Amino acid sequence: MKLFEKVNFNSTFAKGQNETPKSWFYLPVNRHQVSFRQLEYDPLSKSFWEGTTIHFSGINAAQFYKIIQAQKFDWNILKSKNASLGRIDLHYFRKSKITDQSDQLELFMEKCSQRIRDKSKRRKVKWGLESSGLVLRIGNRSSSNYYRVYQKQNGLQFELELKNQLVKSFQKLLMDNSIEEFEHKLSKHFYRQSFESLNLNSYYMDWLLHWYRQSSPKQNSIGLLTTYLKNDNKELTFNFLRFLSFLQSQTKKSYTRSFDDQVYYMIRFPLSNFILYIGADHKSHYQRKKALQIFKDLEAFQIFKLQRFTLEDFDDFEFCSSVIIPYLKVKKNGRLWTVNVAIAKELYEYKYPFQINEYFLTWKTIYQFQVKSQIITVTATDSLKKEFYIQEFLKRFSVPNKKKTQLKQMLIEAIYQQINNQLIQPQFKIIQKDGSIKKINKLQIQDISQINLIYFYENVDYKSLFKRR
Repeated sequence: MKLFEKVNFNSTFAKGQNETPKSWFYLPVNRHQVSFRQLEYDPLSKSFWEGTTIHFSGINAAQFYKIIQAQKFDWNILKSKNASLGRIDLHYFRKSKITDQSDQLELFMEKCSQRIRDKSKRRKVKWGLESSGLVLRIGNRSSSNYYRVYQKQNGLQFELELKNQLVKSFQKLLMDNSIEEFEHKLSKHFYRQSFESLNLNSYYMDWLLHWYRQSSPKQNSIGLLTTYLKNDNKELTFNFLRFLSFLQSQTKKSYTRSFDDQVYYMIRFPLSNFILYIGADHKSHYQRKKALQIFKDLEAFQIFKLQRFTLEDFDDFEFCSSVIIPYLKVKKNGRLWTVNVAIAKELYEYKYPFQINEYFLTWKTIYQFQVKSQIITVTATDSLKKEFYIQEFLKRFSVPNKKKTQLKQMLIEAIYQQINNQLIQPQFKIIQKDGSIKKINKLQIQDISQINLIYFYENVDYKSLFKRR
């Protein structure tokens, strides 16, 4: 009891499973509580464990963990009593979005249930409407991993309960105050159980797929934020993204400066390095002029600002707005052009959700650019299922049949680059001009002429990700 007095917790105490807890220690200034319950051998109630449980609920558990993180809790007292962890709860709360459709939640839970049934006949799963709303339950309350998905106000809660020997595997890290490793391993376990338990092909899983895409860098690939490619000036946006990608390769040549709490990376590099990076001739006067124009065009992107806004109550108000590139200078010294740039930390360190290799960084003709940017845009959608209306895309080009054949070959080449990058699977679902549906494993030029709509499927290799982490 005194152990928790030191961290300003009131406490209650009860004997047996059914006794009503009574106040054991109380101070009006304390805002949090811990409960003790002494259990004895009782074969009638099937309780064979003897000892005392210590329980923190809700916000009390959150407060206690803050004290642990600050290493202000003395574990030695509990260690001397042979105390052990009985249960850990992990959760992710997904806020509702305007694009959510309420009638899709039942379908999501049914698909999750069907996935569990297909994988295992022994693992229990059920879903249905309860007093709090729709609830999906995977496993049972005595399982080492008990997963629940349930409705809460303004969102959906994904919750995992860890019990039995599984909890003991994390106990030493916690009691030794190895908090960073403890949190890393718990988070890894939560994400893995989420992948194993839930149906990924649903917009309710956007949070999990976002984590996966940020955490699974492909070898020899370069991350680009591709959602901006939906605007009208695709070349301007694509150049901006190529510039960001290049800056991320200059980590060793950067340092930081702060303005209040806003951090900027300061980077200096020869202009020729950037020209070489985008696959151009750094000795060419024409290519140098094009590269300089790219930097000049960056001004168009100053409309994107970093904003932070918090409103806890009427007495706590803060607003901050920062430009993403506050400083850019290109200067010629003798025959050498040098670039100095300041870029906001949030943008510089952001791990883009879709990755492409060097193939997509360069193009020789406007047709090749249009093809590459289109394939990137198609594969960079949130859904695991990517849609590409081929005939609609080809109608943009008023070119002879020979040139159209080259365009189709470029399309196939770009699609297979994404397969080689392991971003999409080597299988396709196609809807032909006559409305018939087929599944194919290989694309050929003659197929393109007959396809109206083609579906790609994102490659989510989460098992290999957990092997690396």
